[in-house]
Amino acid sequence: MIKVSVARFNRLLTKVDSKVDLLDDRKTVENKIRKAIAVPRVIEENALLAFIEYVLLPAAALNGSSKEFVVDRSRDGLEPLVYSNIQQMRDDYQKDIVCLC
Repeated sequence: MIKVSVARFNRLLTKVDSKVDLLDDRKTVENKIRKAIAVPRVIEENALLAFIEYVLLPAAALNGSSKEFVVDRSRDGLEPLVYSNIQQMRDDYQKDIVCLC
């Protein structure tokens, strides 16, 4: 079971005035995510990693398939990165293998 303090999650997102609401439309969510700050190689207090961990990975599992998050790197001529757990992504983010920009 995922355990996260709602206050902590909201604090991470509101730091950048990007609190994502369940009723937000797609364009609004995209704009809020674009505004989010993700300092390279820093995983603490990273709103984008929190969003992936507490929203995107669990949502991926809802359709009955495996819980995966894919980072498309085709614009750089690279193979996609596929993550099934947040720790893999955190490790790669700290090593500057994946960029959330």
